[in-house]
Order: sequence, then structure tokens, then C-alpha cells
Amino acid sequence: MGSPFCSTYHNYIGSLSAKVNVIVVSVDYRLAPEHLVAAAYEDSWAALKWVASHFKISAHGYETWLNTRANFTCVFTR
Repeated sequence: MGSPFCSTYHNYIGSLSAKVNVIVVSVDYRLAPEHLVAAAYEDSWAALKWVASHFKISAHGYETWLNTRANFTCVFTR
């Protein structure tokens, strides 16, 4: 699709998430040929771990809005 910093992409994801009432985490992962393919997987894994850090009962993540608004029992990855 494009970078999360692209206004077209950002507006599309914002509109889609509002219509279906979901929270979207868009990862700006590193791309080839500047980086090895594994870098994209590492960046995606780091983002998933960041989201998961907010789910822990005893150690909520530092994004208060995510802690209070997200239903972490319904997380989907793609």
C-alpha cells in the first residue's frame, strides 16, 4: 500500500478503522534493497510485541489511550 506517513494511506486507514470500529497499528518497516528482507520481519515483530506489551495485566504499556480503548482479546495480524 505505502508508507504510514503517506497522506493517502493514512486517510484510508483512518477512515476504514472509524467505519469498522477498530484500532489499526501501521508499521513503517524497513524495505529492501537498503535493508535485508529480515529487517522488515524484525520491525513487524517489534511492533507486535509493542502492542502485546499493553495487554499484560500487571504492566500496561505507556500509551494510555491504547490501554483504555483496545480490546486485546480480539487482536488480528496480517
